[in-house]
Amino acid sequence: MPTTFALRSSPRASSAHLMAPRMADKARRKTHQAVVLAVTLLVACPAVAEDPIPLPWRGVLIGADHTSPDVHHDNVYVQINGGPGAYYTSTPARQGGSALVDPGILFHLFTRDATTYTVYVTSSYANGLESELSEGLTIQGDYIGSSSCTEQTVPVADPGEDQVVTVGTPVTLDATGSHDPYSPDTPQLSYRWEAYSAPEAVTLSPDTQTPVAGFTPTTVGDYYFRLTVRDEAWGASFNRSPIAYVRVSAVLDPDDPSLLHANAGRPKQVEVGQFVTLDGGSSVGPSGTEYRWDQTNPMGVRELQSMAATFGTTNCAGNCYKANFDANSVVDGKDVALLANNWGPVTIAFADGPVAQFLATVARPHIFRLSLSNGIAYTEDTTIVAVHHPDVAEVVTPPPYDPLCSP
Repeated sequence: MPTTFALRSSPRASSAHLMAPRMADKARRKTHQAVVLAVTLLVACPAVAEDPIPLPWRGVLIGADHTSPDVHHDNVYVQINGGPGAYYTSTPARQGGSALVDPGILFHLFTRDATTYTVYVTSSYANGLESELSEGLTIQGDYIGSSSCTEQTVPVADPGEDQVVTVGTPVTLDATGSHDPYSPDTPQLSYRWEAYSAPEAVTLSPDTQTPVAGFTPTTVGDYYFRLTVRDEAWGASFNRSPIAYVRVSAVLDPDDPSLLHANAGRPKQVEVGQFVTLDGGSSVGPSGTEYRWDQTNPMGVRELQSMAATFGTTNCAGNCYKANFDANSVVDGKDVALLANNWGPVTIAFADGPVAQFLATVARPHIFRLSLSNGIAYTEDTTIVAVHHPDVAEVVTPPPYDPLCSP
């Protein structure tokens, strides 16, 4: 019996607009251009008969377009079956100074059978100043039939380690560590590389759809790539990996003993209550380099304003979905208490070293800056830790698959 996916978009899903962030200093106000949400890269394929167990879920990639030149990251909020909206994840965006045409927003989520999801996107700067919610895109998956091991197991994208290279020398991007938990499908994976921020145009060779690709950076700076892989085996349907990220930093001389280069680590997706490691171990600095971690978007007035909007004391438009902080889906006094108890930046353990930790207590994006100084020069980098709300935990990871699918 074939597996089908029914996509039902809300009437206004074809165009969603992000308004300018609310900033105290209007001189710094910048306008986010129109954002268009669209479900992308979905192909329905027949399922295999006589399958082990039904597959009541699918992994979906959703794309959105924006043209703001210096957005640090984009945030995603999700409603499930018309319930309360909740924070799901944040994805890195094209950085200021990038020479690339904006590749747009791309994020991944797992959807369940006979369940309706409405997703919203905002754009933010590194200090947390955030646009209004976009209009919502509503999707519903209806899955009929059963599934093979090919459909049950989700491929894992592995783009390799971050690299510091000499400008002007060839660079290899290697995704051969990618795999499918159902090992017979690993040789049939297809690959998609995409540069989303770079100081110059990037052309990958031989192309963007091979496990190993290369390019030659001719400008000093950071080159950011995202990778997804897909199971091309017969019977696979919407079987795409979550997105993986890698950075290539082109410098004049990687072996220069005075080189100072900050790397705050890749984006993370974590749960409320989890101890999170901030790993700047890929940073480079001479002996005696001083490290410092700090949070650039602490809990503060914006969250209080969002809470006030939710309780109806101010205009609720565009803010209601950002006020639910605790594990209870109801916005109530417990959220107010959590907001009060977590006011200000999080407590970072070992903040003066390359590797630090913090406890994730609030469902929201957390942006951390790693600063390096050798007494003469200074450099910094930021990373995103997305602490998702418990209400949307089901869109983060797939259900477990049949043990028979792990040969």
